[in-house]
Amino acid sequence: MSTAERAVTVDPAEPADAESVRSILAESWDGPHVAVHGELIDASAQRALLARAEGRPVGLLTYRAVSDAEWEIVTLDATEAGRGVGRALLDGVRAEAERAGVRRLWLVTTNENTRALRFYQRYGFDLVAVHRDAVEAARRLKPSIPTHADGIPIRHELELELLLWCDGRDGVRPSSTSRPKAGPPGQEQQDRRDDQPVRVVRLGKGDEGGYLLRVAERRMRGLRGLSGLSGLMRAKPEQAPEHSMDPRADQGETFRQSVVDNAVYVDGERVDSPPSLADAIASLRSRPGAMAWIGLYRPEETELIKAAEEFGLHELAIEDAIVAHQRPKADRYGDTLFVVLRAAQYLDQPEKVAFGELHVFVGPDFVLTVRHSEAPDLSKVRRRMESDPDLLRQGPQAVLYAILDAVVDGYAPVVAGLQNDVDEIEVQVFGGDPAAPRRIYSLSREVIEFQRATSPLVPMLDGFIAGSPKYGVNEELQRYLRDVSDHVITVTERVAGFRQMLQDILVVNSTLVSQQQNEEMTKLTAASIAQGDEVKKISAWAAILFAPTLVGTIYGMNFDHMPELHWLLGYPMAIMLMGVVCLTLYLVFKRRDWL
Repeated sequence: MSTAERAVTVDPAEPADAESVRSILAESWDGPHVAVHGELIDASAQRALLARAEGRPVGLLTYRAVSDAEWEIVTLDATEAGRGVGRALLDGVRAEAERAGVRRLWLVTTNENTRALRFYQRYGFDLVAVHRDAVEAARRLKPSIPTHADGIPIRHELELELLLWCDGRDGVRPSSTSRPKAGPPGQEQQDRRDDQPVRVVRLGKGDEGGYLLRVAERRMRGLRGLSGLSGLMRAKPEQAPEHSMDPRADQGETFRQSVVDNAVYVDGERVDSPPSLADAIASLRSRPGAMAWIGLYRPEETELIKAAEEFGLHELAIEDAIVAHQRPKADRYGDTLFVVLRAAQYLDQPEKVAFGELHVFVGPDFVLTVRHSEAPDLSKVRRRMESDPDLLRQGPQAVLYAILDAVVDGYAPVVAGLQNDVDEIEVQVFGGDPAAPRRIYSLSREVIEFQRATSPLVPMLDGFIAGSPKYGVNEELQRYLRDVSDHVITVTERVAGFRQMLQDILVVNSTLVSQQQNEEMTKLTAASIAQGDEVKKISAWAAILFAPTLVGTIYGMNFDHMPELHWLLGYPMAIMLMGVVCLTLYLVFKRRDWL
């Protein structure tokens, strides 16, 4: 090891290092938030290792516990190159993981980061999954993510893992004979470690051999992105949440942690940030008078069931949280309140409203939030509450108020966006745009869906306010709830107004279309009448000219025996006959307005 490398020290970040952590994250990631695998992670709130050289920070690694046996490296940054900072940080987190009995370290990078791919694979990481087009979803969470780097489009997320093969918590590695052996290519073997099924897949190239890819069963869904392997690796299909209405079904599914943020509060102050659900429960039970706020994002069924067992949640509420797609409501099961909310977000580019679903379990000493979509951003709610200890000190009811307030406040931009759409549709309708009816129909559907999300909140908040004395909600918090209720009433009135306006606009559009059609028919009728008049004139003159033609034709025949040809007055009589017939026809047609 060089002198430069020996000069780098790695230690866990302390509260006093918070400014250094934020500074490195701001420089490398444009802020503390990292968007990866469809999730926006606050890296500054995770566990961290700080690398120093000559007393100054030169690198940072943040990580979090996905489960007791699995850690995810969230960020790895070295501010000075060529000093072995990255390797030192990986050595540090690896040592921490082995002491904790962790069996798997994993991380995600992107397809254009070839330098990082070389570095991680040289260290010993294996590529286990390619999540195609996953960066597009991350870019929606964090728009500042660039689209290209070094001329390479940034599109896919690459997942790499390092298996530690620890024998318990002493950090001792077993011999190579203790590792699972591979069968022939394509064969899957079952291994078990900590009662967790593991799939071993051998990928080969004909008879030339191949390499082993050992992946925990809970990560197999990610392997569906490896389409280039010609079907050698098959991922388990991801089922829709409605595949089972029984929350206890499929208990053989492996456990996957989805904790976004855990915190335990005492007297309005955060005193602990447990990395897992089990640690949060243990920390809560060890502190009398404490409150836990646990945030989950798209959790597995097994994880919700585990939370239900620990907090005594009713199975019907857990069933609703698993299946999702619920209407906004509030159900009370004993001393636990279950609330379903639907957040909304207006998307400017497609001019559409995106809806999210949030489930909140409120107990005497805990708040459990389950998000099934990116919205709402509860990290802002948590920061707001932590900045106001007096409000947070009022317990779970105060947290529920803050969540309700955030969801309702999020409706304001949606109302503004819908108002703008209605105004634009009015311009389209009166401008005669033929695309207006389609847009009216599309916007009407969004308004109806928005109304379904907001209308149930009015009786829900009225019930909360009416039951406040019974459940010990103080007067100040009741005033806050009444303020939220006023905002909800305003939103519902505006939404109802939008729906009526769209109906009126549709009627006006139909009337304008009918008027336009009538005008066109009037023009066509006038043209048809004018054409008929011309035809009558032509017909009249043709009839008048036909009379002399007929007389002339008769007497123009070359028969020898035609007495009239030898009369002395035959010619004048023929001319007189022609004139009389023409004059008679002219008078007849003139009297009938044909001429």
